[in-house]
Amino acid sequence: MADHSWALPVRIATASLAIACTLAIVFAVFATAYFKGLEDGGHLMMNVLVAPLAFVFYAGPPLLATSMASRARSMFPALVALALAVTIAGLFVALGAAPWEFGHWRRSPGEAGMNLLIGMIFGVWPVTAGAGVLWLVVNRRRE
Repeated sequence: MADHSWALPVRIATASLAIACTLAIVFAVFATAYFKGLEDGGHLMMNVLVAPLAFVFYAGPPLLATSMASRARSMFPALVALALAVTIAGLFVALGAAPWEFGHWRRSPGEAGMNLLIGMIFGVWPVTAGAGVLWLVVNRRRE
């Protein structure tokens, strides 16, 4: 069994950042859905039914970064995962998904929710797909 003690600090940093991103984005999405439901007269049943799909869509990229870091075979793939987690965190802040944007979510939940959706489709998921392909290339087994 190979010694992967070199990767422990990188894996811990990646997992910590990715889990913080996951919690922040899930909080942002469900807060905007809640405030939008209140704005629409309390129709929250559709949001409850769609919640599992929303969780996968919004929390998937940071969780994939954590998975990539945990399965890295050398330092470079682990650093790719860390770079992905840092990029996702930056994109979430740029999209207004940081917890300090709570006032904006409350004032205009429809606009905040649409910004998150568009940012995820055209920003976060393409970056995640590109980093995932790069990670697969650099992490393959050398024989």
